[in-house]
Amino acid sequence: YMGSYSELSITSMEDDPFADVPTKKPSMLSGLFATDKQAKARGNQDLKYTHPRQNPTADTPAPQPTATIPKAEETARMLYHCVCSALYMLDSNNQYSLVAQNFGIAVLGTQRPVIHHLLFYRTQTDHIMSVPVLSDTAFTVQENRYVSFVVSDGKRFSMQLTKDKDLEDLSRFFGLCRAAAAIVQKKDIVITQDLALGTGTCVGESDHVMLRYSTWLQQSELPVVPGPLVDTNTDKDKLVKAKIGEGKLISGWEQSIVGMAKGGRRLVISPPFAAIGYSFASVPANATLICEIEVVKIKDRTAAAAVTTLTASEGAMVLFEAKDAKDEHKTDDELQQNDALTAPVEPAADKSQLVARMARLSAGAGMGL
Repeated sequence: YMGSYSELSITSMEDDPFADVPTKKPSMLSGLFATDKQAKARGNQDLKYTHPRQNPTADTPAPQPTATIPKAEETARMLYHCVCSALYMLDSNNQYSLVAQNFGIAVLGTQRPVIHHLLFYRTQTDHIMSVPVLSDTAFTVQENRYVSFVVSDGKRFSMQLTKDKDLEDLSRFFGLCRAAAAIVQKKDIVITQDLALGTGTCVGESDHVMLRYSTWLQQSELPVVPGPLVDTNTDKDKLVKAKIGEGKLISGWEQSIVGMAKGGRRLVISPPFAAIGYSFASVPANATLICEIEVVKIKDRTAAAAVTTLTASEGAMVLFEAKDAKDEHKTDDELQQNDALTAPVEPAADKSQLVARMARLSAGAGMGL
């Protein structure tokens, strides 16, 4: 997944979705959004595609129409598109109603001015809605490939994508569009966007974490485009180990990792103020960093500290439980022999007797008793 941004690097006019496409030799994007007459006359037939099969978890099969990517304004360019299986809207009674099934979603952008939006569509001419992407537009990744979001008028929606990869790629582009909106809105903020959810307990303050990451330099400001990969540990056995709040990570990472779960992946775009201290030879000063971070392991220091503060009697109980687990395979004679070691401690026993009894228990566990 870390290599996905290589597709975004500008290597030629045809690869750049924001470049002015030559009219003499139309590219695929030219046939989609350019102003050449041939593309208009053709009606965008070159990029037809067939929707994949309906999600097997759906209750009823839905039609599988053949659609084309919708035409946009002449100044717009398509950054990404994929297929969604269902779109729902949350009504005033907090009930979800189905809006559409088997439809397309495209990330579109204009360069002058820089504006991005999500276009939901059934066919080239049948558009469902268009959602502007602002720096604070929430795009909340949920389980089972669902994403929830709120539009400018306050209406809440939820959609389900057909593939995990589509969810990750769409989330990446959405995060980049939010970063561009932050620049336009003159907001110097760290942009975070979940790509995949993890499982289990989430990272909290003072937790120790082990991370896998990749870092790209921001190649252009408007639009926000990642440059070449400059740093990664995905091809190494050594993971980044850090304690949250200790200051060993750049501030952009510190504030973004909190809330992630084990196995979760998150896009983090750190402007220069939040990237101070990133020590790598290829990273210049005042650079904006585009990173993908995966939490590999979480160690809750609060729970670890609680274990070390057990009283002597609580420690003895732990040893008793460990011994009982081994007793399942012992004979009656062996169990009687063990009973002499595991007799309950009298309330009047002093501390030295308790310590001695725990020592005998430890020795017995080491001998396999």
